Amino acid sequence: MIALLESAMRRFADRIAVNDERRQLTFRALDEESARLASAIDRATEARTPLVIDVPRGTSQVVAVVAAIRAGRAAVPVDRSQPTSAAIIEGSGASHAIVTRDESLAVESLADGCRGIECENPLLYVLFTSGSTGTPKGVAMGPG
Repeated sequence: MIALLESAMRRFADRIAVNDERRQLTFRALDEESARLASAIDRATEARTPLVIDVPRGTSQVVAVVAAIRAGRAAVPVDRSQPTSAAIIEGSGASHAIVTRDESLAVESLADGCRGIECENPLLYVLFTSGSTGTPKGVAMGPG
């Protein structure tokens, strides 16, 4: 999956990869930004642990998810405006999150004491339900 993503970023380097109302990124810029963030993720977190993506929807969220995947971490996107976000973060087992700080992305330790867990199989993404039964449930998505 990572090799396919990196190949596409090189092949379409000057094409627009993602845009929102604030900015647009070419595949080259997405490659550069996600590589820098993936390096920071590697320095800050243990291998193969889930990583909360606490970034508003848009280009920055795409950069964060791509960086998490490049770093071999399962991306767990959350929306803090939703009442289930705390349960999702706790249930993910993540010890760190990607957050927006001063217009840029940063990796932070979660202050609520969530424990990192090592996954036996590589994960790309963990998607949680809305929690209509009272507890959000996660579905782990792998590369296959």
